Amino acid sequence: MKVRTQIFKQKNGGWSTLELLIALGIMTVVLVPATQVVLGNTEFARDTRFSQAALVMAEHNIENAGRELHADWDSATTEYDSTSEVLPDEKSETMTITDISECLKEVTSQLDWNNSPIRSQATGITTLVTNPSEVRRLGGGCNTMPPSGDWDTPEVLGYTSPSVIDGEATGIDVMNFAGQRYAFLTSVHSSPAKDDFWVIDGTDPESTPPPVVGQIHVSPGLNAIDVARLEIGGVSKTYAFAANDDNADHLMVIDITDPLTATHLVSASRSLPEMTTGVARSIFYYDEKVYIGTQYLGCPLCPSTQNNEFHIFDVSDPTSPVWEGSIDVDRNVNAIVVSDGVAYLATGPGSSSPYTPLKIFDVDPDSLTYLQEIGSFAVPSDEQGTSLYLLGTKLYLGRERATASNKDFYILDVTNPVAPQEFPGGSSVKLALTGATAVVKDIEVQGRYAFLAIENTTSQDTFQVWDVATTNDLRRLNVCTAGDPLPQDMNGLVFVDNLIFASFRSNAAFRILYDTPDVCIP
Repeated sequence: MKVRTQIFKQKNGGWSTLELLIALGIMTVVLVPATQVVLGNTEFARDTRFSQAALVMAEHNIENAGRELHADWDSATTEYDSTSEVLPDEKSETMTITDISECLKEVTSQLDWNNSPIRSQATGITTLVTNPSEVRRLGGGCNTMPPSGDWDTPEVLGYTSPSVIDGEATGIDVMNFAGQRYAFLTSVHSSPAKDDFWVIDGTDPESTPPPVVGQIHVSPGLNAIDVARLEIGGVSKTYAFAANDDNADHLMVIDITDPLTATHLVSASRSLPEMTTGVARSIFYYDEKVYIGTQYLGCPLCPSTQNNEFHIFDVSDPTSPVWEGSIDVDRNVNAIVVSDGVAYLATGPGSSSPYTPLKIFDVDPDSLTYLQEIGSFAVPSDEQGTSLYLLGTKLYLGRERATASNKDFYILDVTNPVAPQEFPGGSSVKLALTGATAVVKDIEVQGRYAFLAIENTTSQDTFQVWDVATTNDLRRLNVCTAGDPLPQDMNGLVFVDNLIFASFRSNAAFRILYDTPDVCIP
């Protein structure tokens, strides 16, 4: 842009003071904005160049993390040192890998730099990485989308009437079938001839009551369930493995490939060998194996090969399970989690200090310590371990209601399973449960949320949601009372599609919970 300034001279040939001031003023008005435009364009171009370079580096870091996660799901590094000829030397790189579910991680790469002493910039990328191999090992029961909402004011969305499911629910699992979502519920009843396996259509969670589309009588009662989808001869088949509430046929297998025609495979039932009495009380499926735990089987005069409380079955052919081995835990085995050849058991604490409600065993057949105890975790009081959940290298342990100031919910670092330990600063809390015999019956963790099912407590405490993103600052989120009160005996839960499917020992045996948009203000 050109600016033409015309200056007039006095007759004597000199400049007047007024003329000089006017000239300087005009030049100032014109030149200063022009200078600002030039400098602004320069800074904008530099910022754009820096941002593009940082984005390339972030993408490179994300790609590196993806390759490492593919090679070792739980051991990818977060330390990268990328070089750039564009970005200033004073830059920082942050890589964060967060476990969302057993088969899903959130990966974030961020770069920060200073353009000047008073200006800073940042850019980053966040992506989700799934692990198809872990989905297969878990039998298909794994979330591949992160939770949403804040889960501070959950409410019941749908439930079944006690007149529909007649009995006490004991466990629950959920599976999707070609766009349809079904919940599978086990139960016990005072009348052993009644049905104890239930199929509930949870596709429309707002349907009240959720329709029961199948029910069968399997045994006098079932104590626990784990559902798995397997590829057999190139054909996908889905089975429910259940722990029987009887002193024989401890493992029950139900074909649910078609959920509407669930079929008990009587010939696949298996009694636990080397066992003279007792019932199965916990079950876990992982990588074509089923792990079963029983109550404590005291038998001082029995041979060492009898009355073992932990058993392993090969179910690569679910129609004909094969027993592989057992372990004398000498405790109740209340909950089981298995991953990468290691079995974590929530058990009775033992009769004397140090009390160890968590015991860890090697279940890798190729290991020199196969079926041997390799670790444990000690606590200061004698309450049992009652529930477990493993997410990455964090193990979540629930116990019976702790006395005094002792804790009943722990987060343990099991990077080294031989020596599990709390995280620095403490990663355990006392849940302040109100029932004298309350127990943390089930745990499910998704991202930053830990969902707890509490049995034998008040309706306010039976379902708890905790923020576990920071291990040394655990906070309960749902401290507000919302909607109808829950039964006091939640004993199982599954998180699927941002919903909680729950089983209850009393009142309505099955309920679906969701996160309302309401804000919890205690």
